Amino acid sequence: MKEQRKMKKEKRLGIGSICFLLSLFTFILLACDNGTTPSTSDPITSLTALETALSDANAAKDGVATSADGEDVHTSQKWVTQADLNTLNAAIAAAETAKTNSTTQTQINNAAKALNDAIDAFNDAKTDGKSETALVYTALDTAINDANAAKAEIQTSADGSDIPIEDEWVTEAVMEAFEDAIEAAQTARTSATEQGEIDSAVTALNEAIGAFNEAKAFGTKPTDFYGTWYNTGWSENVEITENKLVLTSRGAVLYTIEDLVWTPFAGDGDYSTGYKLTGTISGDLDPEEDYWFIHSDKQSLAWWDRDESPAPWLYAIFKKAADPDPGFYDTWVAEYDNYGSLVRITAVLTADTLIVTTEIEVISYLDEDEYTIETWVPISRDNPDYPTGYTLMIYDEEDDIYDFIQLFMHTDGESALVNYFVQGGIVFERWIPCSDGHTFGEANCPVCGIKYNYTLGEEGPGGGIIFYIDSEGFNVEGYGSKGDTGYFAGYKAHFLEVAPGNLGKRAWGNTNETAYNTLVANGLSTYNGLSDIDDIIGNGRKDTQILVAHFGQNSDNAAPGAAAYTTNNGQTADWFLPSIQELGLLREQRNRQGIGITSDWWWSSTQSSVDSPAAAMARDFSEGNNSGSYGSSKDSEMDCIAIRAF
Repeated sequence: MKEQRKMKKEKRLGIGSICFLLSLFTFILLACDNGTTPSTSDPITSLTALETALSDANAAKDGVATSADGEDVHTSQKWVTQADLNTLNAAIAAAETAKTNSTTQTQINNAAKALNDAIDAFNDAKTDGKSETALVYTALDTAINDANAAKAEIQTSADGSDIPIEDEWVTEAVMEAFEDAIEAAQTARTSATEQGEIDSAVTALNEAIGAFNEAKAFGTKPTDFYGTWYNTGWSENVEITENKLVLTSRGAVLYTIEDLVWTPFAGDGDYSTGYKLTGTISGDLDPEEDYWFIHSDKQSLAWWDRDESPAPWLYAIFKKAADPDPGFYDTWVAEYDNYGSLVRITAVLTADTLIVTTEIEVISYLDEDEYTIETWVPISRDNPDYPTGYTLMIYDEEDDIYDFIQLFMHTDGESALVNYFVQGGIVFERWIPCSDGHTFGEANCPVCGIKYNYTLGEEGPGGGIIFYIDSEGFNVEGYGSKGDTGYFAGYKAHFLEVAPGNLGKRAWGNTNETAYNTLVANGLSTYNGLSDIDDIIGNGRKDTQILVAHFGQNSDNAAPGAAAYTTNNGQTADWFLPSIQELGLLREQRNRQGIGITSDWWWSSTQSSVDSPAAAMARDFSEGNNSGSYGSSKDSEMDCIAIRAF
């Protein structure tokens, strides 16, 4: 590729190096600008340009001699000064460092440009040799470079048993013989007086390279097998180390093999790499044979405990655990008919816990089980609607029972198929507060089961205090589209409940006009001196999600803090930062027992008007101030509290 670069016939002493150093200095400044903190706005997406430049830089050096004036270099060969070569080597080292340490794509791009500039400067510095009688070292230099590349990262071992299966090795004797061959070639490079000696050295070294490559073998140390693997169809896991295997089912050890001997055993297809494991066996189950095979993607193991053919050895599949998908964290509800009786199951799922409530109408059965989720193991199935999901390894501490549940998320994100409660699976829907199925004042809604006869000051379902009741109901504005993070459908509510705890003092967010315009464009409510207190009631939850999407879920700002608030051991997670009018309703009840808000200023989720883009609305809760709402600088820290609507 770089052979097409223009080569100047005349020597430009020092100019190329100076230009390169200026370019490299500029790159270093840019690369160091952001320290080592990864950028969220400019993530690294491709290393291709930098890797190509590194390959081109090393290729540019092939066959190039170093000389002070070219008098000792044959006319068929190019030469540069030692300073030119040192400059290119420094550029290569800087690019390698950038490849390892850069945190943004801009830094990677700058590194690639700096190295390409150095390559150009190096190629411009190349000049034809001046001697008709000088020896030609091009082929020998290439052979020496090839030899060093051939032994790079090759380890030595007696039999490969101490080398990971993905690495190559040779014996110590093979390595020493090869290094001797390289040393002999390097000696010929400096001591040969005739071209024939150089040519003989090239032939000898190329033969040594061929023999060395033939001697290479992959290691047999099965490091890819080590770790804890989970069966996706049973409640089993296997823990494998170099010397020990332990197979466990539902918390009980089935068998242990110690002092492991790993004997290679060929598998088939994607599971072609395998081992027969033998050793000292103990436990209730004594496998006649134990065979384990690893998938080519190294993400799963296949287990078989017989040596039979044709290959029926895909007896069980074990996979590594993975991070859970927050999209599953929610309250899920399923109803189905069981021999004429309505069965209703409610599942509250977080990263660490699963709480399952089962109700059977005809026999007035009610049961609740709480499980600790130990691992999430990714799984897939041949179903276009529910293609991917997890096997959850769960533990019921009360009954000391280990079990598993399989979850598959629908592609629309609104339902999940659970292969556990009912044979063949059952579909659960995300729980959404019903909009018109309940009758205000009922002890329990016949549709969603929620109590609807609360009074002011009473403890609400989220563990907070009821501070507003609307018998006619008010609309809670929905947010986003199905599948979006934070999405919820709009619904009708009758109550507002304030959290039992203060979130502390926090900033609202950015003060710049760009942030203001972005938030307005995304639908955030803006205060324009509205006199009707109902105008922004029901907007707080929607506005909170808009702010979470803007600032990020992990932000310390007021709205993300309110959205992250949970009660009832994580079951109630629909809290939000109140709008300015919802905050006004809370102010009216500030002295009610159980609320007890005494601080003066509290943030709302409402922006100030277009005339004050750097401000958001806050409300004064002090006794002597009845007007109560003001625009305040968004970077000011004020008290915050969460509420919920149902």
